[in-house]
Amino acid sequence: MKVCDLEGPALEYWFKQATRQWVQGHGALTLEEYIEYGGMPEMFSWDEIGPIIDREIICLNHPEKEWVAWRFVDDPDGSPQFTMNGQTPIIAVMRCVIASKYGENVV
Repeated sequence: MKVCDLEGPALEYWFKQATRQWVQGHGALTLEEYIEYGGMPEMFSWDEIGPIIDREIICLNHPEKEWVAWRFVDDPDGSPQFTMNGQTPIIAVMRCVIASKYGENVV
């Protein structure tokens, strides 16, 4: 699945995988198991996302109708290697974190 298409429980699941946040008592589950056991999209707050933005040095912008989050990593030409869009800044950041960990696709 493309990271840019992740939403709802799948976005939450992969974000928790990328940031090593686990649902208490569930351990490591597949996406299907996560949804089956009640994984539902949480409303992540700035209190949770803010430290990740700071730690991962993620930039945000709202140039048009969607938010854009990007992350610079060691790259000789200095261009952002991970850029993701989202309807909200938090969704854009979550997708950017996932892409920086797993690439443009997750399985």
